[in-house]
Amino acid sequence: MVPEIVKTYTYTKLTSPSAVKKAIQIWDEIGESAFLALYGFQNAREYVLRYEGKEYPSKAIAAVAYGIQHPEEPQMTSLNSSGGKSPGKAGWALARIGFEVDGIPKKARHWSLSEVELTVRAYLNMLGLELAGIDYVKAEFNRNVKRHLNSRSTAAIEYKFQNISAALQEMKLPFIDGYKPYSEYQALLKYVLEDELESSFSVLGNVADQVPVNGELDSYFVEPPETKLQLPEGKQKVIQTSWSKREAKNRKLGLRGEVFVLELEKRRLINLGLAEKSEQIEHVSQTIGDGLGYDILSFDEDGRELHIEVKTTLAGIEHPFWVTRNELSVSQDLSESYRLYRVFNFGTNTQVYCLEGALDEVCQLLPANFLAAPA
Repeated sequence: MVPEIVKTYTYTKLTSPSAVKKAIQIWDEIGESAFLALYGFQNAREYVLRYEGKEYPSKAIAAVAYGIQHPEEPQMTSLNSSGGKSPGKAGWALARIGFEVDGIPKKARHWSLSEVELTVRAYLNMLGLELAGIDYVKAEFNRNVKRHLNSRSTAAIEYKFQNISAALQEMKLPFIDGYKPYSEYQALLKYVLEDELESSFSVLGNVADQVPVNGELDSYFVEPPETKLQLPEGKQKVIQTSWSKREAKNRKLGLRGEVFVLELEKRRLINLGLAEKSEQIEHVSQTIGDGLGYDILSFDEDGRELHIEVKTTLAGIEHPFWVTRNELSVSQDLSESYRLYRVFNFGTNTQVYCLEGALDEVCQLLPANFLAAPA
């Protein structure tokens, strides 16, 4: 009997760090045994992927990440793809987009994935403000990036911003005039930029219609409502949804709400006589990323850190909201300093209520989604 010839595929089109992180997140959520069984892989023997202090099999993670980035293409399996460090193989692909893989040395002086992501997000945040006609100070963004990247100089960060301008120019997209394009940049920067443009609001959205903070602060804050959530009964109506449009719309609304709360917090601290602290407030969902479990780093009246998650809706005060497993976990870990700001009636009669502490203690939580696989 002639053995079946299996066509092999390469990982040259795996360019999305966020897809790799989503594959890692699936591993963390369902565990090693379930992940390997679900996707038909074995654990790594040589080329181990290391991320945030944990170990993962590079080939299995790369295969799942490839499917996340390219769902329309043939599925990568243990039989039709290869691990290792040669071009086109799993370890090579992961290392190329900034991940640490055993047996594949890092290039000296190259910026790490986290450094590039932080810098790209800061740049896109500036660009979003510029396109919306909102004043900002470039030096403040540079200082904020440098505060997180102690090993990089102010000049190096400026140079990286120029690299981002060059990459955007090549993509025929707008860039910040004050950062003259400089085209000699590491390939990782363009992969991260493409990734962020796919999911980021800052360039593709429009913050010009931001709700201003004009009135007295007390006029915006109200007490939380007394509501009772109930699970739906009976057969539910099927609603067809354009998920891409819905996600973009929700992301835009979410960022507008975050900017609104950012301004409220600055005003609150200035009124408390803490003008210096008001300048240290950080929009971390934009400067660091949206995986921290909160959106804004602020301060209380004693100068201690507050970790604020913002949930925004156009609907009224009793409209429920979604929380993620990560947000719940972070709220439990930071219960003393965790705040959830619920912004409602946004754009019409914008108001806010605040919940303090772990979300499972201050909210009713009902199960809504389940991770599933055939039994």
